[in-house]
Amino acid sequence: MHARKRRPGVQWRQATALLLVAVGACRAQNYTDPMGGPCGKQFRIAMHDFPPFINVDPTKCVDQVCDMEAFGCSTVGCDKGGITYRFVEVELKAELKAQCKVLGLSTDIKFAWYMPPEQKTSATSAVAMVCNGAFSSSTPQLEGTLCPSAGSGPGGYKGPTSFAASCVGPTDTECTSPGPDMAAGSVQIRIDRMSLVQFSSQYLTVTQQVAIRAEKAKDFFADLPANLGLIFGPFDNGLWIAIIVEVIIVTLVFLFVEGAVNDDISEGW
Repeated sequence: MHARKRRPGVQWRQATALLLVAVGACRAQNYTDPMGGPCGKQFRIAMHDFPPFINVDPTKCVDQVCDMEAFGCSTVGCDKGGITYRFVEVELKAELKAQCKVLGLSTDIKFAWYMPPEQKTSATSAVAMVCNGAFSSSTPQLEGTLCPSAGSGPGGYKGPTSFAASCVGPTDTECTSPGPDMAAGSVQIRIDRMSLVQFSSQYLTVTQQVAIRAEKAKDFFADLPANLGLIFGPFDNGLWIAIIVEVIIVTLVFLFVEGAVNDDISEGW
């Protein structure tokens, strides 16, 4: 697997979009500032257990909340947590803090990671939590054609929570919004998801190659008679004859030309 990392944009709106809409806070009609700054805010991230992007031990998560120990880390953002975990906690956070500092705003930014209640390895579960504006379901529960978090109801998205607020757990009333602020992991951009949520700019592109093991180990000499066609197959008989004739002519020309000036060749000739 090959992965090429793409850093967050250097402009404020680009980096903020990556933070707030990856996968974004649905098309929230009641949240009037979806591109609002992340400065002095904490964000709840819906994720799914999917190495090498998210490496987490669900058994170490408490009430769906997974701290750094669940990612096998002694410090926030360590490599053991996976590509996406490290990208968000280290690179994205550093970029956003730098922008907040330039603007003279609070550089306090925090991410909290939440595991789906079921189907913990499915990206659809993480997207559904954002869509539903809740932590209790792993399947989208649409209101007509829209996500509940896009409306003005109880599950409507109202933006990230202040850093100073005591927002702990999926049902804490101190949290500004009832559901996650975004989803992160190996979340593929699909047509059915694009109609429900907003995606950030991609931060990874991935290609895969599949190697197939032969049914049995091949013995070169034992299998040679059966594989002669593979060796000589690329050229037809006429072309093989032309190649052999060309080799003979080149050899003779070499012997005649070099033999006149090279004693070893002339004696051998």
